[in-house]
Amino acid sequence: MNDRDRAKQIVIEILRTAGKRLPSKTRIFKAFYFAHLFFAQRSPGFLSDWPVVKMRRGPGIMDGDRILEELVREGLVEVRTIHDPATGPFPAQEYVLKTEVMPDLDLNAVEAIRDAVTFVQNKSVSELTELTHEYSRSWNSANEIGDELNIYVDLVDDQEFAELQQSLKETESVYQSVFGAD
Repeated sequence: MNDRDRAKQIVIEILRTAGKRLPSKTRIFKAFYFAHLFFAQRSPGFLSDWPVVKMRRGPGIMDGDRILEELVREGLVEVRTIHDPATGPFPAQEYVLKTEVMPDLDLNAVEAIRDAVTFVQNKSVSELTELTHEYSRSWNSANEIGDELNIYVDLVDDQEFAELQQSLKETESVYQSVFGAD
């Protein structure tokens, strides 16, 4: 399975776990991000190699709009306009899973996605945005919207991160002294 297909499988599992529907693309994007972090906390390896990028509301799926459009074109997902109390009088979009096909994901992946969906369902989009803006080191250190994030640094505590930064500076200094400045 290629990386894009794996990302689509994760989105399908997010929707399946959410009861086949999830209001707001932001919740899907955040569930994708958090699923990767939950997976990394308990399993070796990565949930997927699909990039997570800096978006205005926090970490999101690279080409997430296109991935969702592909799932719609393939007849796997439907987008409906709803009136969500969280958006007041403004119309909102709900993403609805239209298939019974089970994604090809192992138990660790399914558990990480379940935990991520539970986490995002209990928070408003504003709360998720605020949370990732406050705690996502990778999002805060990225320069531009669309920059790929190394989300796994978000799991490192501040002291360990400072130690890693210092070690990197020392390594760079040794490299410069051996090979000269470029």
